[in-house]
Amino acid sequence: VEDDEIIKVHVHTNRPDQALSLGLEYGALINLKVDNMRYQRDLLKKQNSKNKENVEKTKYGFLAVTAGEGFKNIFSELGINGFVSGGQSMNPSTDDILKAAEDINAENIFVFPNNKNIILAAKQAAEIYDGNMTVIPTTSMAEVFPLMLLYEDTKEPEELAEEFTGALENIKTGQVTYAIRDSSVEDISIKEGDIMALNGDKVTAVSDSPESAVMVLLEQMNASESEIITIYSGCDVESENAQNLVGNIESKYPDTEVTLLEGGQPVYYYIISVE
Repeated sequence: VEDDEIIKVHVHTNRPDQALSLGLEYGALINLKVDNMRYQRDLLKKQNSKNKENVEKTKYGFLAVTAGEGFKNIFSELGINGFVSGGQSMNPSTDDILKAAEDINAENIFVFPNNKNIILAAKQAAEIYDGNMTVIPTTSMAEVFPLMLLYEDTKEPEELAEEFTGALENIKTGQVTYAIRDSSVEDISIKEGDIMALNGDKVTAVSDSPESAVMVLLEQMNASESEIITIYSGCDVESENAQNLVGNIESKYPDTEVTLLEGGQPVYYYIISVE
């Protein structure tokens, strides 16, 4: 976040001293805050293992519907402490979400359903839940990372909910998968096994490889006008292919920050966010 005089930076690093030193090369530092997220995560695990009646509740807890160990690890590092397995091919029930929320010892819980088909179940869980639960209508796991960068525990729940929901308007997502049957979408003919590019949740192109589908998607998503492109590779993607893809993206969009993360998700070769 920046204006003409100040820039707000959020960094994940094992060496905060180096990050601070680098920042000093560009100007004065104000409002510094350094947290050991591994310590926080370990502390949360210990708290959850104790009797909840004897443990003071944290102010906030976060629950995400997740597919893929990579995404689970990424979300854990961001401070998310509750997970429900699910996705396009396996939608969790209201009861699944409710039970996961009840295992989080927090006064306020935010839920990221990460699929449009799960939002309703999450909202039903919020109505039943004996406490303060807020559903942020995320439709992709790729939306969670930029949202969690906005999180500050000093903010009130209503303020956080408003910021999270508002930020969704500035995030575009896409995904690359394969067709399980012959079909057609508008004027696109699809054969079983074809590589499909989905802009949002709509099939917008068929390509000869997952990587070329990503390049097509980025054009459709107007990536040249973006500042950040994040690519999450799936469990069926070779590391070399993913690295080559990033090189091609950086060559085509030299002014855009490109990040590759191992999502480990099934079904989708790549999940993409453009900000």
